[in-house]
Amino acid sequence: MPEIAITDDAQWRALRHKHIGGSDIAALFGLSPYTTQFALWHEKAGTVPERDADNQKTQWGKLIEPLIAQELGRTLNWRLERSKTYWSDGKGLGCTLDFDVFDHQWGPGIVETKVVFDYADYKRDWSDDRAPPNYELQAQHQMLVTGRPWCAIQVWIAQTATMAPALIRKPIADVQAEIVKRVEAFWKSIAEKKMPDPTGTEAEWAILKAIWPERAPKKIIESGDPKLVEAAQLWCWSSEQIPGLQREKDARRVQLLFAAQDAELLRIPGYDVSIKQDKRGAVRLDVKVADNGVQLDRAIPTTMAG
Repeated sequence: MPEIAITDDAQWRALRHKHIGGSDIAALFGLSPYTTQFALWHEKAGTVPERDADNQKTQWGKLIEPLIAQELGRTLNWRLERSKTYWSDGKGLGCTLDFDVFDHQWGPGIVETKVVFDYADYKRDWSDDRAPPNYELQAQHQMLVTGRPWCAIQVWIAQTATMAPALIRKPIADVQAEIVKRVEAFWKSIAEKKMPDPTGTEAEWAILKAIWPERAPKKIIESGDPKLVEAAQLWCWSSEQIPGLQREKDARRVQLLFAAQDAELLRIPGYDVSIKQDKRGAVRLDVKVADNGVQLDRAIPTTMAG
């Protein structure tokens, strides 16, 4: 696969625009926590600017990545170097690696470094042999584009300042074949101007407003699509239910805060209730399902049903 030397940020962004990258691929499987196929389609088609994922967490992640790689190399005696090239298969698949591994018995490899800030997030999404699906797809994507025989996913957990065991991945032919199939279909849909259906995210709402910034006076569209009938029914139902559900949520917030008193954490069977208060006195209450072995009935309580 051809390697292209990265000269500056503008060139790198131009290359990304012409390719489905490692952070994009999960969107084509409906498994991206960051974007959707609809949003990605409009970015690559040029309808809207490509999203900028450069927030505070990603900036810290970039600062920490070299330290993770340094520790991984020291621990496992690997020779790692920061990747300085863009890989392209010439057919719309491309990627930038975090780190290259050289002089390894398995041949040249890939290291993808990840940072998880909260241990609870790591416990929910990761394990000693499993990464989140979008990262698993990214590893397969990068091995496919580069032709390399292995990839290591290394995560550092900021809250505990620990590195989890490196997850070693080898190419999976069926997964890579599906990646090729979906990427080909994606670029074909752009050439034919056949956009995918939106899924309902806020980002997609913003894209739709950008596509049609004004209403056409007196224009009427008629449709008998059953999916649209269902969407209209759900809109009406949720509009009626949300005010009542919000009142119920507010009442339960008071009940839980009363039980927590001045504690930062309230533990009840199956749930952890965390309470945070800033210097101005604003209180934030968050309820999460606790991983404590308690099996709960997820049905709506009878006091809230109907």
